[in-house]
Amino acid sequence: MRFSRSFKEGAGSWFNIVLVLGICILIQYFISLHPKQWDLTKNKIFSLSGLSKKVLSSLHHRLNLWAFISPHDQSLEELIHEYRAASSEIRVHFVNPNSEPLTARKFGITSPPPVVAVKYQNNPPTLITQPDESRITNAINLLITGKKRVVYFLDEPGAPNPNSSGSTGYSQVIQAMTHENFVVRNLVLYKEKAIPKNASCVIEADPHYPFFSIEKKELLSYFHKGGRILFFIGFRTSPKNVNFLKSFGIEAGKNLVIDADPNVRLLGAGPGILVANHYGQSPITRPFEKTNTPSFLVLPLARNLLPSMSLPSAMKVSPLVSTSTFGQAFPLHFQGKKVQVTFKKPILSGKIPVAMTVQLPNLKNKKLPGRVVVIGSGSFADNQWIQDYANQDFVLNIVSWLSQSPNTLAIPPKNNQGQPLILDRVSAAQLLLLVFIILPGFGIAFGFSNWIRRRSL
Repeated sequence: MRFSRSFKEGAGSWFNIVLVLGICILIQYFISLHPKQWDLTKNKIFSLSGLSKKVLSSLHHRLNLWAFISPHDQSLEELIHEYRAASSEIRVHFVNPNSEPLTARKFGITSPPPVVAVKYQNNPPTLITQPDESRITNAINLLITGKKRVVYFLDEPGAPNPNSSGSTGYSQVIQAMTHENFVVRNLVLYKEKAIPKNASCVIEADPHYPFFSIEKKELLSYFHKGGRILFFIGFRTSPKNVNFLKSFGIEAGKNLVIDADPNVRLLGAGPGILVANHYGQSPITRPFEKTNTPSFLVLPLARNLLPSMSLPSAMKVSPLVSTSTFGQAFPLHFQGKKVQVTFKKPILSGKIPVAMTVQLPNLKNKKLPGRVVVIGSGSFADNQWIQDYANQDFVLNIVSWLSQSPNTLAIPPKNNQGQPLILDRVSAAQLLLLVFIILPGFGIAFGFSNWIRRRSL
């Protein structure tokens, strides 16, 4: 059978079209299996850092990442995709906690999204309540190396057991720390007479009775050797212990702090409850700056803090949490166990610090400075108040910052100066639509209109 020349030319054209279409479909298939992203931003904000890639290269077993995010959280979703692309050992699971509450409950998640859960081998899942690259990578690094961050609660005479589930206990914050891969233990310092060498940080929560001399000596020695301590100082704290804070560069006033800002008063807090959301420049509060809504703290019976008059020159004291410019401090009058306050004329007004950080260079190890955080509220983190607003996240941020060691990976935040070029399944389909439907459609429409115009001549 002989075919005409026009038929052969037409068949050849159709063959070329089908061939090109098949090649494009094959390319799209491979792109769907292996999405590729080109980061054209100046600071590579859409790419994992070299430190993260180095950590992921040491993965030799399956690691699962569960991202509990809302459907509109594209930035975190893109970050999680970067982790999956960086290692074949990583499996990613995206979960909408609103539509899948049982899955969130299975992981013990009580914080609002976003939350990332990391599971590696037989270790329990590590929860990251304020996920970013630094936190996710450090959590993975700890799981790979098997290192534990051990937090000690000082168990003092007459004070509530930290593990108590009562309103004055700390069982809820201890549970939250455990989910963040901390190991939490109690320490009776006056009996042990030394802080264990594996301590990442020590928490002293509202000590009612004066420290023993051995305790004060050990806490100071621990701090000067690069130790990290978190103090909750309330009005039940022993005056001698408050005076002991001067050794760490902090003085606690005997004044009740409130915030007269009308916007804060609308939150409905009582006169003795301070609601604060004014933060200093610190890695502890930096995650709060990334949220779209203000992160408030609730500090019951807060007292003002200030740097000690006899502050050593090498010690650096910085405000961590303050009132607004409408802050006021009223003097308290102690009569035995009773405390009275008269809201007449404030002793202090303006921006009043109620939480501070202290850092002291360590002469033996410059990478491990001594750190102290003081919160001017004794019950700020107990079971009664820990779930209010951002209290729990704030405590976890403090403990994470205090527990940082020279092995902690410091991944600096990146500024957005451009957009990424992403080639995934959706963009490949869009490219296919443009090349084979839209552009040819314009050509056909132009040819048809040209043919109509010529016929009318």
